[in-house]
Amino acid sequence: MKARTGLGLMVLTLITWFAHFHAYGEETESSMHKLQHMVEQLNANNIDVEEWTFYTRKHVSHAKDFESYDQQVRAVLEPLSGWEVSEPSAEDPHWTAKAVRAHPHLALTEKLTILAYPTHNSRQIYMIYDVHGKWREANKQKVVTYVETQQQSFGLQENDMFVTVVGKTDTNNDTTLYQMAQQLLMEFDAKEVEALKEEAFVSLSAYNNQWTDFIVTNGKTMNLQLALRHNDGLGGRTTVTIGTPIITNEY
Repeated sequence: MKARTGLGLMVLTLITWFAHFHAYGEETESSMHKLQHMVEQLNANNIDVEEWTFYTRKHVSHAKDFESYDQQVRAVLEPLSGWEVSEPSAEDPHWTAKAVRAHPHLALTEKLTILAYPTHNSRQIYMIYDVHGKWREANKQKVVTYVETQQQSFGLQENDMFVTVVGKTDTNNDTTLYQMAQQLLMEFDAKEVEALKEEAFVSLSAYNNQWTDFIVTNGKTMNLQLALRHNDGLGGRTTVTIGTPIITNEY
């Protein structure tokens, strides 16, 4: 029960953020190529990239009852080969079904979730594609091609996308976390929108006017989020998390 509740809360949080997602003009850089760009900038600043995540979703249709939802779920999930598919659940307040696959060669796990969210007279159905991977420089082009191909196969290539990258770096006692964060913003040609600064943790929201997608939160436009956290202990390193338009991982 707790696992399903956690999944539902996570998915609904993402749907809420997607509701604030905007885009203007024509995007010249795909989200997976933004992932590559983010990794390159982190590596250039001596940050060892460890993992990455990718989220996208679309509104599929609606269902007036569980039978209709179940039929739509099975039409999508049953043809999947090599995926671990769960039975659709009618637990309130959300109906959920998912399929999970660990790729045998690319150090990534992908998950397809179909969620029915209650509204006034029916339930709105969303498809969410979520990929989490360990970064392997040798596989980067194969990963980009694979994820973009999967997006197309699920009809998600034109939808809103979130990318997050996590890395670690040796702590520099001569440089504050905020100074490190400011340097990274300069690398991304991004302007700070707001900041949270603590002794061992810094979070910055920023805007890069070269990227056409953005989120409006608290009346401010942003499409880049950066978090740095110093890990205590002998040999403690600094964890650097960066996401566009926001970070979707815990940080």
